[in-house]
Amino acid sequence: MRLPLIILVAATTQAFKSSFINLGGVRHHVRDSGETDGPLAIFFHGFAGSAASFEDVAPLLAAKNVRCIGVDRVAFGLTERPAPASLPAPPKLPGSATLAASLEGGGGPQYLAGGLLPEARAAIASGLRRPETLAPSLPWTLAGFRGDPYAPEFQLKALSTLLRRRLAPRERDVYVIGHSAGGPYALRACSDLVLPRGHAVKGCALIAPAVLDPREDPEAYADFDAPPLLDLPDALPESLRNRAETEARNAAFGTLLALPDAFALPTARRIADDRNFTEAVLGQMHPRMGAPEHEKTIRRCVAKYTEPLELEAWDVGLLRHYRAERASEAETGRALIERAKGSARFLTVTGDVDRIVPASATATVADLLGAEARTIADTGHLPLDERPQEVADVLLEFISS
Repeated sequence: MRLPLIILVAATTQAFKSSFINLGGVRHHVRDSGETDGPLAIFFHGFAGSAASFEDVAPLLAAKNVRCIGVDRVAFGLTERPAPASLPAPPKLPGSATLAASLEGGGGPQYLAGGLLPEARAAIASGLRRPETLAPSLPWTLAGFRGDPYAPEFQLKALSTLLRRRLAPRERDVYVIGHSAGGPYALRACSDLVLPRGHAVKGCALIAPAVLDPREDPEAYADFDAPPLLDLPDALPESLRNRAETEARNAAFGTLLALPDAFALPTARRIADDRNFTEAVLGQMHPRMGAPEHEKTIRRCVAKYTEPLELEAWDVGLLRHYRAERASEAETGRALIERAKGSARFLTVTGDVDRIVPASATATVADLLGAEARTIADTGHLPLDERPQEVADVLLEFISS
């Protein structure tokens, strides 16, 4: 397998070394700062991220005697994308033909109020007409495929195996740190991660945490900034507009990726192929990052997202990840928070202009957890890249307090 350039760069980053290890039959990419007699920080990256997301922060923590470990979850970074030979055929969604006809005729579910825009209406109707179309909430992915390597449960078991192999039994404080979609994994780790003898999770830090479902907590996402999918009447209350937008966005994306592989894989590829990644990265950052002095940071950040796309079956991995995540949605963000609450100390960190996970959503998570809350000024959704020193300072203060 030809490795992308990022692995060569990672291998020379002595403070956060790169290696590969077989965990649960899957070849995982691991970053590790090496043994210390201090506490342990375990990193959980976000969607389309990797352990490389923490490569500017980890050396700063390691310099203060904190051992740092991060793993590229299956489907991301340089970890292998296993592609099972076959999965169960998804069942037909009852009433799909009727719903498709209704959408094509200008109708549809009443909660959509003003109705879908034509492009979204056509895309969803086309998907519904496929006899194999699946309602995204049905957990067919796991049926008959025990131990799905893309499922959150597998990811934590793999991490537990890694820690048992690399850490000697002794008394040590552990801090789990999740960025964006890594937040739910960090919360799960508070109660579900099996640690070597003597190790105990003492703290959990959530950076721009994508934990709450906008469908559950529309008010928390009132500041969410995204182009509208629906053509809704101006008179509709904002709370209903937000709810309808969220439901429609999830339904449209879910329907496309729940199609049989022959149709869903091209959709997964378009997520990457049709994007200008420089614009996508800058769109997640504070506007100041568009200045010429930050050009090197932007190039490195874009490489973190794009170079793993050179790996074999990256599109299969993305699709399998999405389906496994949907199959594990029985435990909501609020349920994860409730289960983790009281098990450790909590910290939330947000940028003041985060357009992906708005500050209002992070504030809600902090309130529910009783967490210490910190805001980093002039920062967007990627504080690990935009303000690594400030993030490291906040984390070190949390770990040492």
